[in-house]
Amino acid sequence: LNPDLAEAHCNYASLLSEQGKVQRAEEHYLCALELNPDDAKMHNNYANLLKKQGETQRAEEHYLCALELNLDDAKVHNNYANLLKKQGETQQAEEQYLRALELHPDDAETHYNYALLLLQTSRYVEVQEHLELACYHALEHPHLLKQVISGIFSIIKILENHQFIEQACSLCDGFILLWREEGWDKKAPGFIEAFEK
Repeated sequence: LNPDLAEAHCNYASLLSEQGKVQRAEEHYLCALELNPDDAKMHNNYANLLKKQGETQRAEEHYLCALELNLDDAKVHNNYANLLKKQGETQQAEEQYLRALELHPDDAETHYNYALLLLQTSRYVEVQEHLELACYHALEHPHLLKQVISGIFSIIKILENHQFIEQACSLCDGFILLWREEGWDKKAPGFIEAFEK
């Protein structure tokens, strides 16, 4: 075992993955896992790469391995839930999201991903609740906040396109009100105007 060298391989693999050099990234993840097979983070990161490549079965194996090594890693639960959601396994995905939120209730990304799952099952009140929590927890992270807001606009459009006008208007009005009440417009100027359009 060589944890330091394994970590270096893992970090380099993440960088290569971001650059779209998937094959080289995979080589370094495999080196990292060979050097330190008991590292949950490495299994999680490798599973993320496999998921991007559409290798869902192998991705699931590595997510499960990561959870076996560290059952209290909220990030792994969230990532595994995303895979399950993509496979249409709604109930199992929901269990994983709820476990992730139990472990890390302030995680904006998990609230947002869970809201998307709830949208699939037409649970609009809960969708709005988790989108609001996603915004609240993303306020200090402009890049994540922009992603969440963009997602909210997409959700409103989806609702409108499927003739759920009342739900779309309710979601939109709720966010305008919340934004003003919380004074978020000072931290993220321009978003209220965008919602009002």
